Amino acid sequence: NLNGDLVGINSAIISPSGTYSGYSFAIPINLVKKVVADIIKYGEVQRAILGVGIDNVNNEIKEQYNLDKIEGVLIRSVTDGGAAKDAGMKKGDVILEINNIKVNSVAQLTEQIGKFRPGETVYVVIKRDNKRKQFEVLLRNTQGNTKIVKAGEFLSILGATLQKIDNGDKRRGIDYGVKVIELKEGILKKAGIKKNFVIMRIEGEEIIQVGDVKRILNNKGKGEIIELEGANPGGRYIYVYQLKLE
Repeated sequence: NLNGDLVGINSAIISPSGTYSGYSFAIPINLVKKVVADIIKYGEVQRAILGVGIDNVNNEIKEQYNLDKIEGVLIRSVTDGGAAKDAGMKKGDVILEINNIKVNSVAQLTEQIGKFRPGETVYVVIKRDNKRKQFEVLLRNTQGNTKIVKAGEFLSILGATLQKIDNGDKRRGIDYGVKVIELKEGILKKAGIKKNFVIMRIEGEEIIQVGDVKRILNNKGKGEIIELEGANPGGRYIYVYQLKLE
């Protein structure tokens, strides 16, 4: 700003001319501070999830849902077992405020929720049947619980400590995945997988973060066979393993 304070960090620029003229999009500095603090303390960004599908309120939605005015953010859907549903929020509710801060767009709502961590509580004001109602909502993480997600989490079923790949791994030719940073007795070691191996897919699904591994394995039972794909950093080949869960 005019005082020389950092108010945001550019995340994208639309520039038809190829120069710095055009439209730019920025991450607000308060959200950047939270991200930096998370990485320093936990090694992972702590993303709090409200558990809703949302839309901006426009004239069409106003008429469809018989709203008295265009304001807030419409809840299109609620996730079963999610924070919003457990608090009592429903499809068709319109979110007006998060902790006394008005939200009138998806971007504004996302920004406000982005300030919080799993396990923290927010007060959400909604409009239902054109009447205001407040809910106390306990936010959750991407795995659907309130735990803080730490880097390098140990997955006992695999016998490994995993963490999301870093920029160094990406420079060696791997775009996504989670890396084995510690290996103990378990099905990975039994299959011949070594330390620093990067898991890229399980059951054909891309693995972006440790939570993806947990989510997939949580839906599998003992004795089931899973297909795991991955590579060694700098390696030229993708390896495919058929692993039996024990």
